[in-house]
Amino acid sequence: MKGVEIEANYDARFLYIGGTVTRIDTDFANSFTSPTGRDMPINSGLGAPVIFEQPKLRVTIDAGIRLLDEKLTLGTRIVDVSKTEPAMGSLRSGYDMPAYRVYDIYGSYAFDEATKLRFAVNNLTDVAYAPAVGANFYAAPGRTATVSLNYKF
Repeated sequence: MKGVEIEANYDARFLYIGGTVTRIDTDFANSFTSPTGRDMPINSGLGAPVIFEQPKLRVTIDAGIRLLDEKLTLGTRIVDVSKTEPAMGSLRSGYDMPAYRVYDIYGSYAFDEATKLRFAVNNLTDVAYAPAVGANFYAAPGRTATVSLNYKF
């Protein structure tokens, strides 16, 4: 595996933005050693391993604003993941991990130094997808809303 990851963030107190771009290329060998110690070609079907590959490209952007003397924070996150194409193992044929894009929103309000209310809505558009580096039969959660109240004493 070889690749590059670039991350950048900017925070001006009343607004912030950040993001990452990850690009990965994988090149697997033509054979693997089985648990029995025998060398076998990848497509032999004799105990071929399940190998989940990283998507070639993943982009994340996170941005938000802080209002009311920075007591209120409102933000959004976008995660864009390219199609994953397995090149090795038993998932090599018939396995499809399509690209997906997920939008999240979140926020918090600090009543005082000890009390903070937080909320989030993940997968805002309720996209049906399976997360990268996983199996296509293990779906990610649909739209999910959470609210929490933290109090420090």
